[in-house]
Amino acid sequence: MEEKNALQEIATRNSRLDSNVENSKKDRLCFLPTQLRSKPMRIVAGIAKGRKLKVPKGREVRPTLDRVREALFSYLGGRVRGARVLDLFAGTGALGLEALSRGAESVVFVEKSRAVQKILKANIDDIGFFESAEILCVDAESALKGLSFR
Repeated sequence: MEEKNALQEIATRNSRLDSNVENSKKDRLCFLPTQLRSKPMRIVAGIAKGRKLKVPKGREVRPTLDRVREALFSYLGGRVRGARVLDLFAGTGALGLEALSRGAESVVFVEKSRAVQKILKANIDDIGFFESAEILCVDAESALKGLSFR
């Protein structure tokens, strides 16, 4: 009986949370808190360590946080060196640029927004990885279909 009551309580809490989320502004749901967005984006390690990245104004892009990239590449370890990388929802290019900084052979960046793509290109050029980078301005599904033939 206690288990049933506990499950009912959890269900009630979840429904309250759902209604609170529906009542709040939708644009707040999927974006970083202001304190995280205000920190400059940078390359965490490798030959471009510490280099700052440009980030577009507004909420069109949600860059991968430094600590998330650091954890990901820590897990991958030496497997990044010489790898060919796909940064599928590139945005600022933080993930792919981090891979290049850590020794990846090349990166294909996929970003469908022309405005964001300009900032991505600027980040690639500023860091000097333009020879190892390719930018595709298509949606993710089209990119995957096209890249499957390579």
